[in-house]
Amino acid sequence: MGPYLDRPARADALLERADRLACRYPYAPAPELLKKTNRLREVSHALHETSAPSRQRDLLAVHGWATLLAACLEHDLGRPARAAALAGLARRVGAAAGHSHITAWSGEIAAWQAVTTGRYADAARISQDAYALAPRSSVGVQLKVQEAKALARMGMTSLARVALADAEQLLSRLPTPSRPEHHFTVDRAKWAFYAAQVFDLAGDRRAARTFTRECFVHCVAPDGTSRWPMRIAELQLCLAHLHLRAGALDAAVSYGLRALDHARQSAPSLLPRAMDLEAALHKRWPGEPRSHRFRSVLRQIQRRHTALAPSMARAGAPAG
Repeated sequence: MGPYLDRPARADALLERADRLACRYPYAPAPELLKKTNRLREVSHALHETSAPSRQRDLLAVHGWATLLAACLEHDLGRPARAAALAGLARRVGAAAGHSHITAWSGEIAAWQAVTTGRYADAARISQDAYALAPRSSVGVQLKVQEAKALARMGMTSLARVALADAEQLLSRLPTPSRPEHHFTVDRAKWAFYAAQVFDLAGDRRAARTFTRECFVHCVAPDGTSRWPMRIAELQLCLAHLHLRAGALDAAVSYGLRALDHARQSAPSLLPRAMDLEAALHKRWPGEPRSHRFRSVLRQIQRRHTALAPSMARAGAPAG
C-alpha cells in the first residue's frame, strides 16, 4: 500500500477495505479473515497517530469497524475474553470518533455474548441501552432482535414477539442495503433468520417453519451453494427441533448433524441450541443409537472449544 497511503483519500480506501472484509464474514475461514482484519487495524492505528487532525476521525472510524469485526471473529473462534476486550476497545474508539453506530455495535456484540453464555437478562438490558445510541439504523434492528432472543430464552414470549415486531417495523423504514452480505448491515433475510430462531424458542412451530423457509431461499444460491453457511447451520438446528417436536427422530438427527458439519461456524452461537437438541433427544429417545450418535458428534465439537464448555453448559436449556 506504500505511497498510496499518503494520498488524501487513504481513509476512504481503508474504509472500503474494511467493508470488503466485513462482506467476507459470512463464509471466509475465521482465522484467515481475522489475520487480515488485524492487519487493517494496525495500519489504521499507525496512520491515525501520524495524520493531520482533519483525517484522524476518519481513520478512527476505520479502526473502529475493523476492531468490531475482529471481536466478532474472536467470538466465533471461542475466545470470549478477547472478543469482549475488542468490543470494549471499539466502544472507546467509537466514542472518540463521535461515531454512534460503532459504539452501538460494540453493545450488540456484548449482548450477543451475553445471550450465548446464558445471561439473558443482561443481554436484554444491554440491547435496550445500546439501541438508544442508534435507533434508526441496521444496528438498531440487530439490537432489537438480540433483545427478542434474550426475552424468548427467558420464556417472555409475548415481549419477545413485540421486540421482533419492532425490529421488523424499523427495518421497513430503512433503505435496502446494497451489500446484504456485509456483517454490519441488516436486510429482510437477516431479520427472517432471527425471526425463525425467536419463534422456535417461543414454541411457535408454524411461524418458525415459515421464516426458516423464507431465509433458506436467500441463503442458498441457484447452483445449490451456500451464501451464508452459519445461518444455514442455525436454520438446520431450527428444523431439527421442529422435527423432534413432531416425533420424527431420523429427520431431527439428520438436520442436527448437518448443522454441525459446516466448516464456517460460530461455536458460541451454534452450540447452545445444539445442546438443547441433544438434551431433548435423550429425554425422548434415551436408548436410541441415533441420539447417541448426535451426542458423540456434538462432544467432538465441544472438545475443540474447551474454553467455552463451562459457559455453554450453563447456557443450554431443555427444549422440545
